[in-house]
Amino acid sequence: MARDPLLELADRHRFREVVHEAPELEVRAETDAVDQRRDAGSLAVTAAAGSGRPDSRLDRGPSSASSRPMPPLADRLSPDYDHSRIARRLADRSRRTLRPPPAVAHDGIGPPAKRSDRAEGSMGRGLIHRQASMAAQAPQRARQPTSTPLAPVDLADRLADHRDADRSAPSARPAGLLALQQLAGNRAVAQLLSGGVVAQRQRRPTPPGSALRVGSRGPEVTDLQQKLNGFGASPRLAVDGKFGPRTRRAVLRFQAAHAADHLRQTGEIDSETRSVLAATPEISADERELGRRIADNMELANQRGTEDSGIYYAENYRRRYGRTARGRSLTPDDYRMGYADPVYFERLGYWDWRLRAGVSAAAGLRSFMRGLTIAECNSVAGAAYMDAVRAALGDRRFDDRYGSADRTVAPDRRLQISPMTEGTDPTVGSIVAGVDARTRPGGPGSIGHRPVRVGEWYYFQNHPKYPSKHPTGSWQGENAIYLGVRGGEQRWSGFGASNVTERYMLNKLVQFYNRPSPGWTDTPQLITVESLLRDGGGLLLESGTQVDVSGVRGML
Repeated sequence: MARDPLLELADRHRFREVVHEAPELEVRAETDAVDQRRDAGSLAVTAAAGSGRPDSRLDRGPSSASSRPMPPLADRLSPDYDHSRIARRLADRSRRTLRPPPAVAHDGIGPPAKRSDRAEGSMGRGLIHRQASMAAQAPQRARQPTSTPLAPVDLADRLADHRDADRSAPSARPAGLLALQQLAGNRAVAQLLSGGVVAQRQRRPTPPGSALRVGSRGPEVTDLQQKLNGFGASPRLAVDGKFGPRTRRAVLRFQAAHAADHLRQTGEIDSETRSVLAATPEISADERELGRRIADNMELANQRGTEDSGIYYAENYRRRYGRTARGRSLTPDDYRMGYADPVYFERLGYWDWRLRAGVSAAAGLRSFMRGLTIAECNSVAGAAYMDAVRAALGDRRFDDRYGSADRTVAPDRRLQISPMTEGTDPTVGSIVAGVDARTRPGGPGSIGHRPVRVGEWYYFQNHPKYPSKHPTGSWQGENAIYLGVRGGEQRWSGFGASNVTERYMLNKLVQFYNRPSPGWTDTPQLITVESLLRDGGGLLLESGTQVDVSGVRGML
């Protein structure tokens, strides 16, 4: 009998994994499970995905000579290869060879329920006997209760649950498609592939306040991962809202570092660990760490979100998600005046929100940064500043000052996020100070060589006549946070213009000014970077804002 080509490839090249790319689903086949696969004999689907040759157990359709030749196996394992072609071909084969699923589904571990090889389709023969042999060799394995075939999303959840488990004993678990096959059965695997693979996992988030452990998901896990990164998690955690083995290890390190607070090293977020997390500042209250956190927050705000998460300009969200159920649930005022989670915020005016009574200011601010939020560059920069203050104070002190779920805080003291027009914001305005970088040693410098510091906030202004030429235009200027020197160049991040140089920002201002405007007869019709700077546009070094370090330290 011909040897499985995937096993040959693993032995010859020691490939660690084969990845079938699909939204929110990775199907992995690790070489550590090679022997287990050989015993189980359940890799018919995987072999088809990794082999250009017809498989006698799968292909009962037209001869392969009449089909288009498949690329070499090594090319199909390249990350640049379009694996959707494999999925489509497998779907065609499945539709030709598999009959509708029976009332009782096979669980993939012991002998199947009584049915003929013909009813099993081309996945029968041989494979049934192998599985019976496997059951005889491993009778200690518990059988899954029989059930009707699972829906594609349920299959993805089953596989996700399996992959999220602690990997401390990898030999005890099968991997990839084999795991899914043993959990749900052969027909379920074929159903998954022939159904075009899954869309998104639709798992319920862990209820607020519950203990967090491996397998937990949702906004609380996202917040935890951000906090652990702030505490110096190494390697940095992916902020994806999924509590996996890496998050667990970071929790264990945090618990070990706070043994003096009588934390048990469980790797879970229980009430004691949650309390210490809330009381512990994530960064030091000094200029360097505050500035770095402000810059990181602005970069985070520019990351692409989903229809339920992320920060957007109104027009961008409407264009991308306006026709979805979530987009239609927003009111015209939400698009016109801004949107922040109404559980935490009440809207006072255009891009202006105040924390509601009886909720945590720290949780509200994290919700604003996590999204869904519709805002503009000024209020987003203000939120980036406030989150740096929260990280320096710790959640508990921040709540005591700006709004708590446990006690009453006066409305004029509660957290407010709004555009900082001339320093009138009652919250952000209390923790920032103005700065004129032109007065620093060396003077204003030149393009790309400015006397600015990481985390400082400046304004890039378009030509003074931009509002007249483009009355409804959105590029009158750009609020930007200085990120520091990267790749030998000073870099800036505005909301919507991330990690760019000063020259890039100036060219954008010129580009949007020079767009045609019907009825505009005044001058200048067109401008250059040089004329923009000459007429008073560009980076306004006198407009700088920095965090008031002494004021933050006074809150400790």
